[in-house]
Amino acid sequence: GGEAAAPRLVGIGLGPLTPAAARLVEYHEGEITDYDFVREVVAAARPDRAIHLAALTFGRPENPVDQRFLDVNVHGTRVVCEALLAAGLRPRLLVTSSSAVYGAAREDPITEEAPLRPQTLYAASKACQELVALTYHHAHGLEVVVTRAFNHTGPGEHPHFAASTFAR
Repeated sequence: GGEAAAPRLVGIGLGPLTPAAARLVEYHEGEITDYDFVREVVAAARPDRAIHLAALTFGRPENPVDQRFLDVNVHGTRVVCEALLAAGLRPRLLVTSSSAVYGAAREDPITEEAPLRPQTLYAASKACQELVALTYHHAHGLEVVVTRAFNHTGPGEHPHFAASTFAR
C-alpha cells in the first residue's frame, strides 16, 4: 500500500496568514458573513470535514445597536451551514463555542449540563451560535459537534488576551 495523501486544508479568514500557515492552507480572504463568497469556497473545496472557528471574540460594541457579535458569531454560523447544504454536503462540522456561555457558573466542576448564564454579548452570541448549529443538525442532518473551549492560545493572538500579554 502507498502512503496516504496529506489532507487538503482550505481556509477562510481576514487578514494575512503567517508564512508558515500560508504554506499549509489554501487561503481565501473574505467575510464569513458573505454567503455568496462562502458558498463558492465550500462548493470548490467540497470538504468532508469542516471546522468553524470564525468569531468576533472581544471588544464592546461601539454603540447600543452594533450587531457585530451577532453578525459574525451567529449569522456567520448560519452562512457556513447554508453553504454546506447548498453544495449538497453533510460533513462533520466542528463549531467552536466558548466556556463564556457558562458565565458565573455555580457548579464546580462545570459540566456540559450546567445551565448557560452568559454575561456578555460575546457569550450570548456564542450560546446562540450553538443553537443555530444544532438547529441545522436537527432540521437538516448536519453532523455537528460543538466544543466549549476554555483558554486557547497560539501565534498571532491579539494582545488583548492574557496569554499574549504575559508572553510580551
